[in-house]
Amino acid sequence: MKRKPGTSRKRRPRGGVPGREQRPFQSLINHLTPGEIKRVARELHERQVRLRLRNEELRRAQADLARARDQLSDLYEFAPVGYLTLDPQATILQANRTAAELLGVRRGSIVGRKLTRFIAPEGREALRRHQQGMSESGARKTSELLLKREDGRVFPAQVETVRTREGTPGNAHCRCVISDITARKAAEEAARLGEEHYRLLADHTNDIVGLNDCEGRCLYLSPSFFRKTGWMPEEVVGVRWRAHVHPEDLTAVDRASRARGRAAAASTVEHRIRCRDGTWIWVETSFKTVRGHDGSPWRQLLWSHDITEIKRLKLEIADAGEREQQRIGAELHDDLCQRLATLKLRAELLASRLETLQAEDAPAARQIWRQISEATKVARGIAKGLSPIDEHPEGLMNALSEMVATVEAMHEVPCFFHCPQPVLVQNRSAAAHLFRIAQELMNNAARHAKPHRVDMRVLANAGHVRIEVENDGSGFRKPTRNGKGMGVRIMKTRADAIGATLQFLPRPCGKSGTLAVCEVAQSVCNPAPPAALRRKGILRPEQHG
Repeated sequence: MKRKPGTSRKRRPRGGVPGREQRPFQSLINHLTPGEIKRVARELHERQVRLRLRNEELRRAQADLARARDQLSDLYEFAPVGYLTLDPQATILQANRTAAELLGVRRGSIVGRKLTRFIAPEGREALRRHQQGMSESGARKTSELLLKREDGRVFPAQVETVRTREGTPGNAHCRCVISDITARKAAEEAARLGEEHYRLLADHTNDIVGLNDCEGRCLYLSPSFFRKTGWMPEEVVGVRWRAHVHPEDLTAVDRASRARGRAAAASTVEHRIRCRDGTWIWVETSFKTVRGHDGSPWRQLLWSHDITEIKRLKLEIADAGEREQQRIGAELHDDLCQRLATLKLRAELLASRLETLQAEDAPAARQIWRQISEATKVARGIAKGLSPIDEHPEGLMNALSEMVATVEAMHEVPCFFHCPQPVLVQNRSAAAHLFRIAQELMNNAARHAKPHRVDMRVLANAGHVRIEVENDGSGFRKPTRNGKGMGVRIMKTRADAIGATLQFLPRPCGKSGTLAVCEVAQSVCNPAPPAALRRKGILRPEQHG
């Protein structure tokens, strides 16, 4: 500091006690002992080291502060969202680069402009509610607004506003975070349209679409289920799906339901479901498991197709074929066989007369008689094969016994028939299908398995009729898709027509060979009156006059 003209500099005392004479520095050094000089030098050195360390700490702190400032500036400027600082009149006081890019203006020209200039006309009411909510609560407020860029393009944005401590009391500033939510809105719209499309499909499809939890309880069923069965939603939702399944089909449904928990593909089963009026309809249901993020089963999807009409048509087609075979067999027996019998008798009389006369043509006549006899036997065998079952309830049991003997004679393989107790089947259609299935199983076992013996067992209990064909030959091979295995497909079609199950299993105890099992409900083999059949889904109302 410069001193004023005409003044003299005051000398400050250099040290010591006031009132005493001050000695020069050199004289002070001379009066110090060597030990004191070392101590003073050491103290000065320590102070110098501490100052140097402190200066280094200050420089590092200054460098860290500069780096943090630069990082904060980068975060602010290049943030994925726009930052604005507004005064109470919504004037923009500060803005980062992202905010300027979102609004389509240069950063230098955005400061000082009103935020309302960037609000689309259809979004001003939402802005008014946003400001009103801020003024009333004073807390953080989030709203979706329609912003308008400088070039006129409108886009949806999420605006989050919070008050700051800047400004004067009652005139506080606000900080805004602006996010472009165009992509999110597009995704939400696509999800909404997808959900709407799926809802339209589920609501208007003729098939039944359902969703169960892991315990099999219904969470959702499409309206087609209620249209077909007559149940109300409150009567079904929360109830297990198997509660609507016919008792005779529960085993197959449970097997398919357990299989869907192990396999990724859907498992399908045909079964009956109960309607509200007590009747039953046939459906083909596919189960598929939806797994959660941890891989454990989460939900169970099911979709069912009504096959009641298909079942009825299959049964009618199969019955029509059986009736046609029975008609042909009856005509062969009543017409052709009778004609052959008459011709055989005449040929026998002619041969006897020629032999009495010792005619030259007597041997030829006798040969003709023998050939007519063989033709008669063949015709009767064909007639019996076309209509093998008698009309009485024991007809199936007797026909199976004769068929086993025929297979044994034809293939020269020991075949045995086991029927511990009488098995009665009143339904001729079911008896015909069971006979054809058993006949195909016996012929396949004797022809292809190369067995040492074939056994057929016919069993019955209160619930089912069961036919088993067991052989000790080679194992069963599934049919391929190149046209072979037609017999297996025909057997399955016949089994489906009467609601029977057909399984090919390995023999127990690790023995070689195959055990084929066909099982059908007693309600099909020995039906109740037509009204009871309709309740079980076996007959449609128009099937019984």
